[in-house]
Amino acid sequence: MSQQWENTDLIQMSVQTAEMRFEPHLDDPILFLSCSLVNIARGSCHLTLTSALPATADACGELVISADRPVMSGSITVGEKQFERMFQALSVSPARPVTLAVQLGDKLPVSLEGFLFIDDDRTSQIVSLQVNIPIK
Repeated sequence: MSQQWENTDLIQMSVQTAEMRFEPHLDDPILFLSCSLVNIARGSCHLTLTSALPATADACGELVISADRPVMSGSITVGEKQFERMFQALSVSPARPVTLAVQLGDKLPVSLEGFLFIDDDRTSQIVSLQVNIPIK
């Protein structure tokens, strides 16, 4: 394995499964996404998406990264319109998977082969979310 490292603040993922949950004590539904990581080797991520009022339309949240397992988990709040569009897009089966690009507030050390190396579990702020939906 190479000893060359780069720092990245962008985690790219491919959505594998999506589920919508309605809970009696919550007004809005919750979208659960199970994703495989694209730019980090052999990893997966479980995301929980909720909608926010239009005044807070920018994506925000946090990503918890385990130091000893290739599994991340996160929660993201997006604007109501973006939440609805994501639900619509994930309700059909596109030719290719929907992909996400999550930008973090800090950088992670990743080898040129895509291996993430951190000493301890880490929580990073999510500052933006880009959703790529295949059309054709």
